[in-house]
Amino acid sequence: MTSRSTSTERGLEVDRDGEWHPIDPIPGTFIVNFGCAMKILTRRTATPVAAVAHRVVRQPPSGQGQA
Repeated sequence: MTSRSTSTERGLEVDRDGEWHPIDPIPGTFIVNFGCAMKILTRRTATPVAAVAHRVVRQPPSGQGQA
């Protein structure tokens, strides 16, 4: 399990239909990734939960973006 403070930092992306989509940060919230744990825990239920393919893209420090 991993957790990440979203604050105002960008970088989290999810894969949807083969394309990466950025997730907008919501100030004051955390993102918790349970990985495959939820898939294992819910595998015998009526609505199993699948893990979402995701990545974190490193953002350049403030003021050092591309020109």
